[in-house]
Amino acid sequence: MKLINTLSILIFLFIAVACSSESDSVMNDLDNKNEVPTSSEAVAAFNISLTGQSIQTRGEDDTKPTDNEGKVSNCFIAAVSNEGTNQGNVLCSFTSETLKDNRDIKMLVKVSDSYKPALKFIAVVNCKIEFDELLKCKTLSDIESVTLVEDVNNKDDKELVKVGTYEVQATDYEITEEGVTKIKNIEIPVFQRAAAIELSSLKVDGEDVFVRSLTLSNIKGSTLVMGEKITDIAYLSKTINDIYKPSSAPLTTDRLYAYENTGEQKTTLKIVYSKYEDNGKAGSVEYERSYTIKTSGHEEVIAGKLYKLNVTISSAGGDNVKFTVADWKFNSVDLGDVQGSTN
Repeated sequence: MKLINTLSILIFLFIAVACSSESDSVMNDLDNKNEVPTSSEAVAAFNISLTGQSIQTRGEDDTKPTDNEGKVSNCFIAAVSNEGTNQGNVLCSFTSETLKDNRDIKMLVKVSDSYKPALKFIAVVNCKIEFDELLKCKTLSDIESVTLVEDVNNKDDKELVKVGTYEVQATDYEITEEGVTKIKNIEIPVFQRAAAIELSSLKVDGEDVFVRSLTLSNIKGSTLVMGEKITDIAYLSKTINDIYKPSSAPLTTDRLYAYENTGEQKTTLKIVYSKYEDNGKAGSVEYERSYTIKTSGHEEVIAGKLYKLNVTISSAGGDNVKFTVADWKFNSVDLGDVQGSTN
């Protein structure tokens, strides 16, 4: 029986709205991407702090996460008009490549006395390759259509791409000639744009075996900021060699990653293993099994899910594979009140 739990992967980006001051370090200039109706210009200033280094994974049981799945090293953030004839227009955007060392971000949005719209913020995290393309976007649709080509299985840098949005109503911020006077904390949940695949257990005829390698094949080499990439696809494979662990040992650190794939070329996991000999050592004969990744019985990989495979192989009864899609929950780190000037 396949157990599928709703998976939510999120890192909380805490955004506090405050007044800007002359000493503030502003990440973007005041040239909006699109013109706004105006009779008297005003500026909305946002203090943005990002967090999410701490991660906790909870499924049926608590499991230890890998080190880098929750890390935030850089980001792209855009403020988009969310109402009226200009809905979907990017008002301003910026990138930051120094989040590891400096989490304090300032953002200015040009509005006016006659144009103070509801806003939608969109954040794309760990996407340095696409910075230039994202900064060129003038609409939310443009941003959502940008292709992400980060290597999700880069062994030297598994800072996975994450995307999230948050809406701010016009009543949530106040404009004066000095800027914004109402301080408000906002949480943007950002979700993984990849899925993770993990061999959770493997037994052959009721016995543990010795896992030698894992190979994930037909990995889509790219995805979109929002949605699955369905054209101009390059398919990749990734192997973790020299695992040399008993199948009863935790294999959390040997996860493989894949972008969303609901197409005809299915993503599969190949397991290479050896049986134990009578002396308790791993035998030299290698066996292998390959399994297509499934979601609710469908042969597909969905972004933002953690797939745990529990495999039982029987000489008499064949193979039985149980897919568990567990919850990934990132810890929320309380930064306290983020203060701005009140001039």
